[in-house]
Amino acid sequence: MLISALVLMMFYASLFEALIWALTYLAVGAISGLEEVLYFSTVTYTTLGYGDVLLDQSWRLLASLQAANGIIMFGWTTALIVAFLSRVVAERRQAGASEER
Repeated sequence: MLISALVLMMFYASLFEALIWALTYLAVGAISGLEEVLYFSTVTYTTLGYGDVLLDQSWRLLASLQAANGIIMFGWTTALIVAFLSRVVAERRQAGASEER
């Protein structure tokens, strides 16, 4: 249950971050339209990169930074889940060892 809560929390953090990027694209005028900017931001953040929505050349670096940010976030999420799971397993082993005594 705790691991599911952690995964859900990190999922919401990723959605929030993609939303912040989308709002940034809107603010600078790189993309217009809410649906289009949310779609582009999510596709870029997840590094899926369909390429059906493109930025002007002056904003391409911004999209690259978002993709790098997405990779870092997914790596961090994986590390947190593995660390948390390792801790849970270690605590259960320790509890089992103390019950055997």
